[in-house]
Parts: sequence; C-alpha cells; structure tokens
Amino acid sequence: RAALQRSSQVAFNEARTATEQAMQEASSLDWLERLCRHLERDTARSSSLRERLISDEKAGAEASRRCGSWTSMLDWIASERERRIVARRQLVDEIVTLPQMPSEAEVAESGSCGYCRQDWGKTGPKCKHCKREALYSAYEATFFNYRRQRKVEISSAAFLDGDAGAAAANQTEAFRDPLPVVEATRLIVRWLGSQTGAGSAWAALFEEASKELELMTQMARELQRSRALWSAHFDLLSQLDELASATSTMRLTDSPEEKAALPEVEQHVLVGTWELDERRAVYVAEYANAQTELRLAQAQLRFLSQGGHAENDCPICMLAVGSERMVSSCGHSLCAACAESISRRHAGRFVCPECKRVGTLSLVTALQWVDGSSAGTAVKGNFGTKVTAVVETVLGLPDNDKCLVFSQWDEMLTLLSQAFEHNGIVHGRISGKARLEATLSAFKTEPSVRALLLPLSWGANGLNLVEATHVLLVEPLLNGAVEAQAIGRVHRISQLRPTTVHRFVVRNTVEEAIHRMRGPTHSRDRAISGEVDDDGSAELSPNAKQKHAEESNRLTWQQVRVLFQNEIDLLSDEK
Repeated sequence: RAALQRSSQVAFNEARTATEQAMQEASSLDWLERLCRHLERDTARSSSLRERLISDEKAGAEASRRCGSWTSMLDWIASERERRIVARRQLVDEIVTLPQMPSEAEVAESGSCGYCRQDWGKTGPKCKHCKREALYSAYEATFFNYRRQRKVEISSAAFLDGDAGAAAANQTEAFRDPLPVVEATRLIVRWLGSQTGAGSAWAALFEEASKELELMTQMARELQRSRALWSAHFDLLSQLDELASATSTMRLTDSPEEKAALPEVEQHVLVGTWELDERRAVYVAEYANAQTELRLAQAQLRFLSQGGHAENDCPICMLAVGSERMVSSCGHSLCAACAESISRRHAGRFVCPECKRVGTLSLVTALQWVDGSSAGTAVKGNFGTKVTAVVETVLGLPDNDKCLVFSQWDEMLTLLSQAFEHNGIVHGRISGKARLEATLSAFKTEPSVRALLLPLSWGANGLNLVEATHVLLVEPLLNGAVEAQAIGRVHRISQLRPTTVHRFVVRNTVEEAIHRMRGPTHSRDRAISGEVDDDGSAELSPNAKQKHAEESNRLTWQQVRVLFQNEIDLLSDEK
C-alpha cells in the first residue's frame, strides 16, 4: 500500500505540474471578451453560436437562459472558472501536506473514525481524512453534476451533515455529466475552430480559446489523479490500522471502567486482574482436556497404523461389512447394524465393545445419494448441486470448527442461508451494517454459531475473524487478489491454527474454465494481496503489483476465448 501511494503521488505531481503550466498559458479570459464584442457586431455569427449552444442536450437549458446577452454568458463562464480555480487551490494545498507514511496518531484517529469506519462499529470523532474529503467533493462539483440518485445509501442520515467527509462521497448520485458551463465552453471553442477561415482575428481567438480548453482537460486529469492518491492514502491508513490491530498484545488492567470503555469486539485486548484466577482455571481445564484428546488420538493412530480389523469383517458378527462401516472416536470399527444395537442397549450412547470407551460414531461410506452428497451426511432439502456440496462440507467439519462462506451473489447467500436453516446449521449473515457488530460478536463468542455468510465485497474490509479455520469460496474468481483478501480474514498474523480453503467449481461450466485459467496467475495474485515466498521475498515489485491490480479488472481476448472455448468449438463443428 505504501508503494501504491508513492506511485499515486508521482502521478499526481506530474498532473499538478502540467495543470500549473496550462494555467500560465491560459491566464485570463481576454479571448472571450473579444469574442463577445465580435458577436455583438456580427449578427449572423451571433445567431449561429447561440443556436449551437441552445440545441446542445447537456448545455442547452442553462445556455438558453444565459444567452440573453453575451455579457451574461461571459460573466457566467468567468465566475465558474474562478470557482474552479479556488476549489483546486484548496484541494492541492491539502494534498501536498499528505505524509508518505502516516503517523501512529493519524492511524489511530482513522481507525476509530465514526464516519469512514462506521461499518466496523467505530464511534470516534471524524478523522482528518474525512474532513479533507469535502475539498475533493467541492473541486469535483466544478466539473460534474448528476442525473439520478443512487438506490443504496452507504452511510446513515445521522452522519449527513454539511461536512460529511468520506461518508458524503458515498452519498452522491449516479450517472455523472459535465456541468453545463463546462460543456458550453467546449462548444464555443469548437465553434471558433470552424471560423478560422474567416480571418486572422478568428484564428487568433481560436488559438487562445484552445489554451483554455487544454487547461480544463489538465484540471480534470489532475482531479482524477488526486482521487487516486486520496484513495491510496485511505487504503494505507486502513492497512496500517489492521496491522496494528493484528499485532496488538493483551495487557493487564486494574480498572473495569477502562475495559468497559472499549468496543465489545476489542475488549479481549484487556485482561482484568479480577479475571486472572477464573481464566487460569479455564486454561488448566482446557489443557487437561487437550492432553486427554491427544492420548486418545495417539492410541487411535497406533491402532490404525497396525492395520486394525480385517477390512471386510465386523468384530462383533464377523460378517462382511461391505461399502459402509461405523467408526468410533477411539478408532475401532464395526458394521452399522451392530453399532445400532450397541447404542440401543446403552440408551443411545455408544460403548466400544473392544476398549469399553464411550464415544461418538461416524459413518464411513463409498455410497452417494442422488443429490450428490455422501451417504454419511445426507443433506435435507433440494437446493441444487453446489448448495448441497457446501452444506455437506459444513456438516462434515470437525466439532467446534467455524467457517466463513464467501459468495459474490446475494441470491446465492440467501439460498445458502435457507439450506443452513433447513439442515440445522446455526449461522450468521452479514448483509449490511445494521446488525454487523451483533452478528460478528455472536460468531466469535457463541460456540453454536458454526458459519458466517459474507459477500466477497466484504473481503477487503479489514475484518479480523481468526475464530474461523475454514474458508469456503462458493465461486471461482478471475481476480485472485479479491479472493486472497477474503482468505486473509482468517489466515493472518494472529491466527494460531491451520487454515483450510474449500473451493467449489461445477464441472463442464464456465466456472471450470475460470478455475483452470486462474492456475498460472495464482502466484501473482498472492503477491498482489501482500503474501510472500517461503524465503520471505515478495514475488512482484510494487510497480508490477500496481500494474497487475489494474489489469486484473480487465479480460484479454485470449482469456475470453479460454472461457468460451466449448461454445467456440460447437460453433465450429456446426459450420
């Protein structure tokens, strides 16, 4: 992120230099004053330009109001030009003060901001980044207006004050159009270009007007570069805040008020001195249970390593087991009929007939149901092949293991939620900010909540979900960086257990083509997401990361052919 900010800073500096040079060359609107005087004397050309302005779709309504006199048109363009220059100066003065590496105080302020971090449950005062956001919006408003209100508002109305900062940028409208004054200026310059054959005076006017048009072009380019730099700085703040959160250590406190003042999701950082005895007792008990489980697992491993029973014989009835057998937690196996009989005799508990240990039973089978799930974990309901496979995977996870389920489609997450409910899987779903904190807290603290459904758009939002150890990716993605960010919610610095990633790909579909095409680019995607090689060296340079991040949002013609190769082959066969 720091490298991306540096490259964005270089691009902005280049655009700023070009804009300032264009401002020197187009220092005034003298050409427009001379044009107004010409038009007042030349009725034919005045009518021609007025008709051109009024008939334009974007500038026509406002231009017809301003074209009552050319003096009014001149005042309109001049005042809007001055407003644009002032807004630019204020924004540039703030941008040049951005540090290449934010201070710890700025990172902490951004991390607790109740505006840009509202979706994370933060309630702190507005950070400097959000306060400066209004300057960008003011500069942008001198170039563009909007035609339709967005359907979804990102921030609540409680934050929509006159200086809403970053939240205000998310409240804008869609379908940008140039302002009427910008479009009118362009039309005037183009019309002057058509009059250059009328004499040297008109040619001189066109030459000076072209400098004004070049200035507007450079300012628009500078605006775009400033937004890129602004976004890179915000991303850097987010990453530094996430890193600080991931590397923060627990510490003791004697004050209950200090711990209560923290958000619920951050209270684990502080351990009260009044909690030490209780926590010590819990950890001792957990250690004893872990030691017991380890001894059982070692005994099971020794038994299985020695071969166990004959593969096809039940130790109780001595009959062939066939395609299905029941395996207890101690490692001994027997046929399903004998296992059921033993459980009935012991009021539903299974007592191993060989080692006399009470344990649980698991069905090991080579059979499959018609819906595609294994016979040992029959999925209730008919939800389709992929949903069935996802539900089967969650049901088959070890006890106490939690998982994150990512999909890029809200409809798929809705269908998965219905399938989970139908199969008794307690889960949470993040679909907005309304119940975000409560949903995350339940997933982290309640053992019964096994799964959390998230849209992939939340994959890069800085969530720390190390309570999960499994990541389920319902669809393959062309952009591996987004996928890696989603996995990074679990596989991160503070994770102490192995992380397992489950990918679901439907054979003979475009998904299989995407998954196959992702193969050669996976290492580059890991580098883009910030991962490194085993020797600790990054796979790509910062410039290569930025270039690949930009290219990952586009498909080449070769990639399109790979995705639809089957259809291309079918068309070729028909011909």
